[in-house]
Amino acid sequence: MAPDIAFGVVAHPARLTAAQALAGRLDGHLSVDDGRGPVANHRAVWQHFAGTAAGWVCVLEDDALPVDGFGEQLRAALAEAPHPVVSLYLGTGRPPGVQSRIRTALDRADAQGACWVTADRMLHAVGICLRARHIGDMLAFTGRAPELAAADSRWDRWLRARRLRVAYAVPSLVDHADGATLVQHPDRQPRNEVRRAWQAGARVQWSRSCVRL
Repeated sequence: MAPDIAFGVVAHPARLTAAQALAGRLDGHLSVDDGRGPVANHRAVWQHFAGTAAGWVCVLEDDALPVDGFGEQLRAALAEAPHPVVSLYLGTGRPPGVQSRIRTALDRADAQGACWVTADRMLHAVGICLRARHIGDMLAFTGRAPELAAADSRWDRWLRARRLRVAYAVPSLVDHADGATLVQHPDRQPRNEVRRAWQAGARVQWSRSCVRL
């Protein structure tokens, strides 16, 4: 049976038009950064869904580019997801230290016909899906992180504490509109690399087959 999914979109005011269009396409909840900062804005959209009756919650950033047939593909993918945390984007450029490992893992996935690359790290926040029953625990745990910790590093802490893995969809179900970054990241490093999905597209059929990063 296709899973029930609730959608959220996190937005920077400078991308409000695109974010509104994306939220409208998905019939999703839109959370606009009102000055609270990107981490708090991400948390706000998850908090909105803390009591949802949906089985999954999918949160996209305002520069996410869903593939053609996104809704149908997402439901098919989540029905076969091997872990309760799913990333819809596996991208180039960031983080720089794991790009060669990503390439190797994708080569193995292609050779084996695997639908997922799994890891114990949240590499990107462009598109994240989480089984709704885990939202409360995720929010409580990540809320105790240091104030300057980025959203993805907060996820990493929670994943490791709970011994969970992220399943990255292969191919990615969202690409990334690689424009100029609009926020000051906690690491204060520039984002000059090309940040696009290694692969983006659809599958005829999804399965639980996976390879490790």
